[in-house]
Amino acid sequence: MIRALLFVALAAPIVAIAGPVAAEEKVDNAVAPAAEKKVCRKIGETGSRMAKRFCLTPTQWQQVDANNSQSASTILNRNADQVQH
Repeated sequence: MIRALLFVALAAPIVAIAGPVAAEEKVDNAVAPAAEKKVCRKIGETGSRMAKRFCLTPTQWQQVDANNSQSASTILNRNADQVQH
């Protein structure tokens, strides 16, 4: 009997949370624009002979490339500053 009451007490908040989320998903799916096609790239990983495959949208790849370029510039500039001093 105690187990049943405990189960009901613990399950009630989960049901209350899950209900509105499902309704929001239906609204989001109806309004969502057509999904971008994903582009896959094989990227080598240090310490492994096998390249891993990553699939992202073109917009996400542009962001990854921009972040990588910014990181490389930061590292090169940091090293150049250390050499000059």
